[in-house]
Amino acid sequence: MPEVRIPLSSAAIRALSKPIVGRGGHQALLRRLQSQIADGELSVTPEDMEKMLRYMLSYGSGGFQQRLAAATGRKAPRGRKAR
Repeated sequence: MPEVRIPLSSAAIRALSKPIVGRGGHQALLRRLQSQIADGELSVTPEDMEKMLRYMLSYGSGGFQQRLAAATGRKAPRGRKAR
């Protein structure tokens, strides 16, 4: 499938470019996304986009959700408990 190009604001680039500590699904996704930023755009596959939205909406609120929300131009839900 073709990649989707998402233009990023400078705030989104800063949010996605923060150092990542630890290992796990969220961290692996953020590291992959960091490597896919070029010329102010994020290139993602439809699978990456699905994962971004699922992680952002399904796992409560927190730093990773805020970073992903910045990339998609959405606000991450606040106050939801992780399942």
